[in-house]
Formats: sequence, structure tokens, C-alpha cells
Amino acid sequence: MESTSAAQGAPLTVENGVYDSDGDLILLVGPKMTRFRVCSKTLARSSPVFKRMLYGNFAESKPSVGTNWVVRLPEDVARAMAIFLSIIHGKFHVTPETLSVRDLYDLLTLTEKYDATALLRPFAHRWIDAVGSQMDDPYLLCVAWELGHIELFEKLMVVITRDCTVNDEGMLIYGRPTNELSSCTSDATAYLDPDKELEIHCSFDVNSMSQRTTHLDNSWTFPLDLILHLQPDNMIETIKRNRMVLVQEYLKPYLTLYDALARGRCTVDLGRREHLTSIEEHSACDAMAFGSLFKAFQSLGHNITLPGIAQRYNGSFTDLFTALPRIKILSHHFDCLKSFAVELREGDRRAGEKCKRLEFITPRQLRYLNKQAVKMGFPTRNPETKAEDDVMGFLTRNFDRKAEAEAPWGQARRVGQPAVPWGQGQHANSSWW
Repeated sequence: MESTSAAQGAPLTVENGVYDSDGDLILLVGPKMTRFRVCSKTLARSSPVFKRMLYGNFAESKPSVGTNWVVRLPEDVARAMAIFLSIIHGKFHVTPETLSVRDLYDLLTLTEKYDATALLRPFAHRWIDAVGSQMDDPYLLCVAWELGHIELFEKLMVVITRDCTVNDEGMLIYGRPTNELSSCTSDATAYLDPDKELEIHCSFDVNSMSQRTTHLDNSWTFPLDLILHLQPDNMIETIKRNRMVLVQEYLKPYLTLYDALARGRCTVDLGRREHLTSIEEHSACDAMAFGSLFKAFQSLGHNITLPGIAQRYNGSFTDLFTALPRIKILSHHFDCLKSFAVELREGDRRAGEKCKRLEFITPRQLRYLNKQAVKMGFPTRNPETKAEDDVMGFLTRNFDRKAEAEAPWGQARRVGQPAVPWGQGQHANSSWW
């Protein structure tokens, strides 16, 4: 593939920016005023917005005879405009076979602005297939949104909801922008020469963004609020709401057990002990279980005694979901240990059933996605259709009955024997994400 100095961001002259040699209009695009010669009629046919801009009573309309027709578009991305111009002017030999997520995002931002996204239909499937697996790039959600790729959009909403974190300002943090991402206002804006095939290199500086490392060793760096264009309707609110429900429901069994232990829960009768009354024995059991539960949450960085633990939790739901079954609750009594396990397992099941009913695509979002899907040739979805099992399956733990039967509950039948941790056998073969 031929490369020129243009690929490194050299100034574009009208000679090598000619999309129509007979073009009557010059576009100056982006902060560096990258120059393109184009046909105004082609632009007007391709975009109702350009049609009104160029042939309506606007400042961009054709000037009086003898004056060059120049339209300045400083807020647009030159590379995205170049790709768009190559398509509408039939310069397909320079239309990229594949695009990075950010290039695709910039292009769709431009076509949405000028009401011309439908013109990308012949290329959309190939472009999205090339980047559809890059689930840790937050801009892919916006790409799926504008293209109307409902399946990909839903999967991304689920992944972001379960894996995002929250910073001290309450902003959702998700994603790792890659080196090929480019800023909308970057001085290194690239473009396509319509007469040559170019290899374009774009970059995105993430050094200024604070990093946050989760227990999964994911260094999310991107506040979702920084997405300025193509942000899905109520995206932030939907993710925050669903994330909070997930956290609250899966914490609930442990908080319920904590409250019961604080009030006094043990009723085991092991017969009369010379050195221990029933009340003392029950108190000792409750204290051991209470203390081990408190300590377990402390080791995770959370004080279970403070109210609003779900609201104060800023980590990802993935981390919480993985960590909870590893909590070790101690007791002298076999019956207490077994009841803890049964209650927590049942609470886990109830949480999963409730959270499976979460709505990751709102009705309003689905209406827009269906409209875009029709334009772009992607499958539509009936509003009554439920989410696919493989999308929601992460909420279910598959308990292994054999592991359950071999759990070490029976090792502590009497006071004085070693305390038994709950969780060391029950979830040994559980399946996570």
C-alpha cells in the first residue's frame, strides 16, 4: 500500500485533495482546515443537511459570481470527511476495507450529523465484523448504536454494566482506548488522497487519564461521560441503574445474615456443658460467625457495619460476584454452617432470578436501534423479545451437587473442634463468566 507524507499529516493542497476535478466547492475541514475540492451537487444529493446548507439561505450557500465557493467545517474530523467523500464521489479504491473503532465512530458521528448514515450500508457489515470483538473499547457501543446492530449493542451494555467501576466523582469508568484511537481535535488529523491509496496512522493519548485497576487486573481508564457524540439515549442512567440492582441483590443475602447474627441467631442445642451455658454457647457461635463475616468484608475493603454499602461500592460487579462465594464464615456448629450455606445459596439464586429480568435495552433505545437496523440491513427485534440466554447467563451459578455434598460442614460438630470455613467446598466447581 502506497504511503506519502500526507499520511503523516502534511498539509493537504487542492491538487491532491480533488474528489471532483470539476468540483465547484472547496471544503476546509477540521482544526487544521484540511482542504478538499468536491462537487456541491453530489454533497447535496447525499445529505439533506448539506442540501439545505449549500442551497438554502445560509452563509454556506454559493456566493456571487466570481468568488470561490468555500465552506469551513472546523468541527468535523478530516479523515472521517475524506472517507465519506470517497464514498459519495465513487472513489472506492481509497475507501478503507477496514476501520478502527475510533475511525468508525468518527465517520458515524459525521454521517449522523449530516443525515447520511444509510450511505454506509454497503460497507457497514464488513467494518463492524472487523471490530466487533473489541469489547473493551467504549466507542464500540456508540458504533453499534448508530449502525443499529442490536445484538452487539445489548452485549456491550451487559459487559459495561457488569465490568465498569465508579470513580470518586460518580462517573462510570470503562474501557481501554487503544493506540489507534484518534481525538476529534487532534493536530495529527489524517485524510485520504482520492488519487492514492494511503496507510493512515492515528493515535490517542490516554496519559492524561487516571487509571483504575480492578481485581480482575483490568486497567480501565475511560470515563464514559467523555463520549461526546452518538451517546445512546439514557446510556449512563441505564448502566448505573442496572449496576446498582446487581450489586444490591447479590449483597442482600450477606447483609440479611449479618443482621440476623447481630440480633442473635444460633439456637443449636448440643446438650448441657459444665463449662458453658446455652446462652453463652449461642453467643459464642454468633460472635464467631459475626466476626468472620465482618473480617471477610474488611478484607475486601468494605465495612459491613456502615449503612449503604451497595451505594458506597465503587468496584465492578464482576469483582463482587467473584469474591462473595469466597467469603469464609466460621462456626463451631455443623447445623449453623449448613444453614448459612443454604441461606446464602438460596439468596444467590433469588438474586440471579431477579436480575435476569433487568432491561439492558430500554423501549426508547430499541425504537432507535430498529430504525437504524432497517437502514443498515441488520436484524431488527420485536419489543417483546427477551434477551438471549448467552447474554444473561452470567447471572447464574451452576452449583456442583457433589462438591456440595463434600463440603466440610461435618468437620465441626462439637464445641472445641476446629472451626470450619463456609465456602471452601460448596463453590469449588462453580462456573463464573
